[in-house]
Amino acid sequence: MEETATKKKGDRMSSFYVFRSSLDDLELKLRWAMDVQRAPEWTLDRINPYTIGWLVLAGSRTLHAGSGTHVLGRGDLVLFPPQVRIRVAPGHEEREPFRYLALGCEAKRNAFDWVSLYRMPLLTNIAGADDSSFERLAALWLELIAQMNALVSPAAAPSKRIVGQRDRHPTLLLEFGTHEAIAYLALLGKLYEWLGLVMAIVEPQLPEAPGAIDPRLQRICAHIREHLHLELQLPDLAKLALLSESHLRLLFRRQLGMSPMKYVREARLQRVRELLIATDRRIRDIAESVGFAEQSRFSTAFRKAEGIGPQQYRKLRSGV
Repeated sequence: MEETATKKKGDRMSSFYVFRSSLDDLELKLRWAMDVQRAPEWTLDRINPYTIGWLVLAGSRTLHAGSGTHVLGRGDLVLFPPQVRIRVAPGHEEREPFRYLALGCEAKRNAFDWVSLYRMPLLTNIAGADDSSFERLAALWLELIAQMNALVSPAAAPSKRIVGQRDRHPTLLLEFGTHEAIAYLALLGKLYEWLGLVMAIVEPQLPEAPGAIDPRLQRICAHIREHLHLELQLPDLAKLALLSESHLRLLFRRQLGMSPMKYVREARLQRVRELLIATDRRIRDIAESVGFAEQSRFSTAFRKAEGIGPQQYRKLRSGV
């Protein structure tokens, strides 16, 4: 029987909509948040797979990132997209410790990096004559750090486990009960608030709308996700996109920060993660179903990505 609604005198209700938006596919995952102080001689040289934000509180350093060189100082907000080489060196006769707030996250829309989509500036000084933006962001950042530390502390999460290495860092996986899940949702809310404030601060430098995703890239990415079980090779993908191999590689690098074949590998690993949690299929069968023909290469790729093997990943994620 069709359900009907009769409006009665005194009823008040605004127009009803099922809300959808172009940002429904936004993915935002926190990987770390820290208040860091480095010795005057500290240096750095690495490529990181995550979106990274820094807010400099004290000291100075020379930063080499992308194609530019910058001298960092108090009030500098730095936003690194994934896969950018970050090199940091002390300034001349640098004697003051370098203190900054750091945050690493995965911020993507339909697999496309958020910072790149909105062409967010690498470096913005937000201290200036009016410190209000700097103070608001620093306070929010410190709150987020405190919430994360409380969530991952041994007292709050006795089941936490350091299970391996990923990108030269210990991999920490947590099993959350109901109380921890509530705290985690609050932490995610704080992360969204952080991203919103960062975008509001740099909005004068942003385009009116995010950068358009090349339709050829969208078509190739969709083809890859729908045909993971096939042997996907660069020449075939280039032919499908009606591009040369070098042009396709350049397109992926510019908009995704990775090569086409790395995108294939990441898509396969993501599908493996989903199947490990959602099904009880044999790991070998899962690997073969998404295009990993050789078990040894699959195990190596999975362990490199997650810091643990697929069997242990399944146990931790399923709570077994």
